[in-house]
Amino acid sequence: MLAITRKIIVESGIITEVLHSDNLELIIDGHSYKFPPGATAVVGFVDCHGHIAGYGMRLSEVSLKDCKSIHDCIAKLQNTKLFRGNWITAFGWNHENWTENSLPTKELLDEAFPDTPVYLTRQDGHSALVNSAALKIAYINELTTNPQGGEIVRSYDGKPTGMLIDNAMALVEKHIPDYSLEQYTEFIKTALSELARYGITQAHDMDVETRFVPIFNELELAGEMPVRVKSFVRAQNNEWLRDCVLPYKGNFFKVQGLKYFLDGALGSYGAALTRGYDDNETKSGFLLLDENTLKNRAKRGILSGFDIAIHAIGDSAVNTALNVAEKLRSDSLLEGSGTIRIEHAQMVLPNDLPRFAKLNVVASVQPYHFTSDTNGMAQKRIGSRMRFSYLWESFIQQGATIIAGSDFPIEKPSVIDGIRSFLTRKSSLDGTIISPNERLSIFEALDAYCVAPHRVHNESAHFGCIEAGKTADITVLSANPYLLQNEPEMPIDVLATIVGGKVAFLNS
Repeated sequence: MLAITRKIIVESGIITEVLHSDNLELIIDGHSYKFPPGATAVVGFVDCHGHIAGYGMRLSEVSLKDCKSIHDCIAKLQNTKLFRGNWITAFGWNHENWTENSLPTKELLDEAFPDTPVYLTRQDGHSALVNSAALKIAYINELTTNPQGGEIVRSYDGKPTGMLIDNAMALVEKHIPDYSLEQYTEFIKTALSELARYGITQAHDMDVETRFVPIFNELELAGEMPVRVKSFVRAQNNEWLRDCVLPYKGNFFKVQGLKYFLDGALGSYGAALTRGYDDNETKSGFLLLDENTLKNRAKRGILSGFDIAIHAIGDSAVNTALNVAEKLRSDSLLEGSGTIRIEHAQMVLPNDLPRFAKLNVVASVQPYHFTSDTNGMAQKRIGSRMRFSYLWESFIQQGATIIAGSDFPIEKPSVIDGIRSFLTRKSSLDGTIISPNERLSIFEALDAYCVAPHRVHNESAHFGCIEAGKTADITVLSANPYLLQNEPEMPIDVLATIVGGKVAFLNS
């Protein structure tokens, strides 16, 4: 059962009975929790793509998400008290939401902060705006060459504008003083508590720095993890090998897989396309790893017991990821082992669509990205190719499995908002429905958040259903989510989050 309004009895973290009741009641180790009429228990929400340490950091740093111009950003930065050394850092700006929506440049930052280095990460995390002080520290000038898989955006005379895309960001990032491990521990704890407030019982943590693994281990041993975490460790440059990280399976924390990036994002022209962007035909993005390199690195990971998650947004990147999966599936040493996921899978060539099911590749999608991207940005970037993008129902009809997440902190980790996107596909620009045939039913949407995440990682014996014998990972909502099928905008709140029979959040 996915959703019920009955009496659920839990003992030692396991559901022991599900009984008839007019209103929802949870009895956990003898303690009764009664909920108002209409409240419904659902299988615990799983956010299949997020960044936990980054989320906690963003909750603590200055957010630029609500800014409508570079002037708004500067006004917020002038009041910030959170510095990393003598640097100003912030996150979340999106020029597509500004009155003037061309990519910003460093000039106004230079006026406001002539001597203080500034590093501002774009909302998608795949580009950054820096000022001249930061460029000087990083020795970036008109003679600096672009790194592989990155771009130093330049003006007509060849001078850096202050915009850095994908791998070019690392040229500056390495000079920014880091937070301490104690601070990162607090960031992680803050993020986990916030995830519980959204009804999330498990999060798949992507691109996890190897140094954070011991933090999660210590939090689990101390009983301080309110939410289960599956980590996909940073592996782009074999970091897991360098730092000797191996798969690990605890009760609340697991080192599940390795994370690779094939391209960037649409918003900053970093997604790898088979032809140029509609609004800038000179750009088609770039691949961050070549096919053979990714295949060899992923093969070593699978042989070591890891699952594989590959970031691919553009149709060229998705095609490359599927080519890699095909080679891995046909490798006699692997014998088809290892879960392979393509994260985002936003643009898919028609001939590539059936390959997901054929190769047993999971499509890990973020439905709210559709809502935020269709503020006009996606329409401008890829035009008519929108019909091959953000495919959901097509994956299912082709026999592929989709799982869903939010990509927090890029989007807020609201499963309810993600379900609304799945159900409606309304453009955030004008409310029009784009490719209505790609909408999911409420059953399919809940499956992507509640059941499929356990199925793809072979944990259905213990999770994914509210019945006797299953682990008590339960999200309590103020109304039955099935009502969203006909009333997608109806308000639904999270009333409680139960993880392993423990109350992680209670809206009292």
